[in-house]
Formats: sequence, C-alpha cells, structure tokens
Amino acid sequence: MRLHTEILLSMLGLGAVLLVVLGSSLLIYSERLENDLLSNTVNDEIEFLLQQLRTSVNPVLPETDSLKIWIDAEDFVYAPAPFHDLALGEHHDVTYLGKRWHILRRDSPYGLLTAAVDVSRIEAREHQMRVLLALTAIGVAALGGLMAVWLSRRLAAPVAALAGSVDKLDPRHAEALHARFGVGELGTIAEAIDGLVERVRRMLERERFFTAAVSHEIRTPLAVIQSSLDLAQIQQPDTASSPAIARAQRASQGLGDLLDSLLFLAREDSMPTTRPTDVATEAHEVMALLETRMQGVDTAVIEQAPCTIEAAPSHVRTVLMNLLRNARQHTSSGRITVEVDASGVSVCDTGTGLPAGDFDELLKPYVSSDEATTQEPRFGVGLYIVSRICAHYGWRLSAQNQTPIGTRVRIDFPPGDSAPDQTATHAS
Repeated sequence: MRLHTEILLSMLGLGAVLLVVLGSSLLIYSERLENDLLSNTVNDEIEFLLQQLRTSVNPVLPETDSLKIWIDAEDFVYAPAPFHDLALGEHHDVTYLGKRWHILRRDSPYGLLTAAVDVSRIEAREHQMRVLLALTAIGVAALGGLMAVWLSRRLAAPVAALAGSVDKLDPRHAEALHARFGVGELGTIAEAIDGLVERVRRMLERERFFTAAVSHEIRTPLAVIQSSLDLAQIQQPDTASSPAIARAQRASQGLGDLLDSLLFLAREDSMPTTRPTDVATEAHEVMALLETRMQGVDTAVIEQAPCTIEAAPSHVRTVLMNLLRNARQHTSSGRITVEVDASGVSVCDTGTGLPAGDFDELLKPYVSSDEATTQEPRFGVGLYIVSRICAHYGWRLSAQNQTPIGTRVRIDFPPGDSAPDQTATHAS
C-alpha cells in the first residue's frame, strides 16, 4: 500500500471515530438534558399545585395544550384511564390522544395528582436535530476527507520525490540527494542513500579496473599461447604431439570464450558483437573441446533441424560448455547428448538427475547440487553464467528430470532467432 493511501486511511479512520464519539456524546447529553427538564417541569407543577391546595379552597388547575394536571378526588377531574395503572412517584412516557406525554403521578392528602407535559413537539424538534446532526456529520466527513486527501498527498509528496530520485540514480555519476532534501527524517534517509551510492560507485570503479586488468593481463598471454600452439601445429603437423597440441588449442579457445563471456557479463551496459551462429556447429566444437573430460560416457550431437541464431559464437559455446560440464559432473556412466532443433537446444544426460527443490535455486551464484558424483572443486557459477547469458539474449532456460533417470536442460530461443530448414543427424 502506498504511503499517502496509508496516511489517508489513518486520517479518515481517526475522523470517523471522532465524529461517532462526538455525535453520540451530543445525542446522549441532549436526551439527558431533555429528561431532566421534563422531570423538573412536572415536579415543579405538582409542587405549585400542592401549594395552591394548601392555601386555596378552589385552586385553578392548569389546562393548556402542552400541560395538564388532574386530581383523582371529589370536586376535581380524574386523570384519564390510561394513566391509572402507572407506578406512583416515577416518570413515564405515554402515548395519549395521538400525542406523546411525559407523566408523573404522586399521592397527596388531596388525592392522586397527575401532571402531564406534551413532548410531541420536543421529540419532533429532537428528530430534526438528529437529522441536522447527521447532515452536519456527513458534511464534516466530506470536508475532512478532502482535507485528508490533500494533506496525505502533501505529506507523501517528499517521499515520492525521494523515491523517484533514487529510481533515476546512476551510481557512476549521481548527484547528492542530501542537498535536495535538507534536514529531518527525509534528509537522514537521503544521506544514508548517498552513502550507499558512494559505496556502490567505488565498487563499480574497482570492478571496471579489475575488468580492464583482466582484459589486458590475461588476454595478452592467452593470445601468445594460442599463436604459439598454432605455430607448433604448422611446424609439426604429423608428429606424435599433434593430438596434444590440438587439445591445447581447443582448451585455449575455450578459455578465451569463457573470458569473453565473463567480461561481457561484468559490463552490464556493453553490447556483444553478434552474427548468425549455427548452434549444431558450436555444439560439435564444444564436444570436441571436452573430449578428454567426456571419456567414460557416450556422447552425441543430434541435429534434428538446423538452428541458426543471432548471437556471439563465444557466448553460445560458453553456454553449451557449462551445461555439458554440469551434465558430466553428475553422470558417472551412460550417455550425454546435445539435441538441436529448430526452436532450441537440449542437453540430456543419464546421470543422477535434479535434486528435490526449485531449479532456479541452482541458477544462483555459488550454489551447486549436493548430488554430484565427482570430487572436483566446484564454485557453483557455471549455471549462473548460463542463466545470465540466456537472460541477456531473451532465451528461456528450463530443466526437468527424465524417466527413468537423467536430466534434460532446455534452452528455447525466441521465435525470430532461429530458422528451420531440414533434418540431419551427427554423432561424435
């Protein structure tokens, strides 16, 4: 829930409680005041009549539309029959002749005295007051609601402005927020955010320095190694060391691909150089590069349909290499295949399968399965690299256990990235 909505609801709730309490208090107070006034009126009239009876032989009984007094005795008018059963000494509200009367009956030496005050008009005015009070409450609530909306937006506006400024922050060249939001709670928050941004900026600077250093310090000797291997292959094309040189060439190429992918992932704002890349061809190259690692299992690249995508070839090789390494790590014997079709590529194995749980957890950095069958040191970044590259290109990465054993990891390319042609099968 947004901040201004919470403030608005809180203010409206408080206003509603205050209106209910105030309205209820006014109604209760007015009713008590009315009862006290009526009770005092009938008491005073009876006392006045008793005083007249003591001092006058023929007292005059008041007889008006709103006040009536009766004496149940000879020579006087008896109270109406509906009043005879009322308890003596108590106040009663009774309907008589279409009107509401407030009545008090008392015993006296002169007979039963009954005083009645017409409260119909008073109750009508009370009803009008209640209606007026309700209309006033509605008006006050509406006005209070408008004020609450205005005040909540005014209170939440600085927070929204701070959130918008934070959303637009670029740690590489961000202006200080504290200077804009001054002192107070928002200023404290802005100052804390400025400190965080500064730490992120220094971290990015260290990362850029490391990336540049890696790019220079590792690429240069790697290029020397690759050129030396190429020269050795040319000078000794048919010697006993030729297979070893070829493996070293493929290993150096794989290292170069991995370095390119890591440097690409380290530069979030960089765009790779892409070109039409045949997935099956890259799969064959990666399978040849992992020839030594794959000893002990059967391998195959199955091209069910040609698949050419727009991507950097090194990134495709890095993805396939990590998936094949992960498959080999969990497959002590059996078969590992790469299946290429018109819409994607799958890496299948007959290994231990996925552990129980969410596959997305294995895509996090430094997380790996506990069901590995080898004792090689693992740092849990292979699938993370795969997921990052897939996310960049918009490829969909999924995995599921196969029946009866094994795992299938699938990468689906966007519809516009692949072009089906014909069916072919290659095995290695």
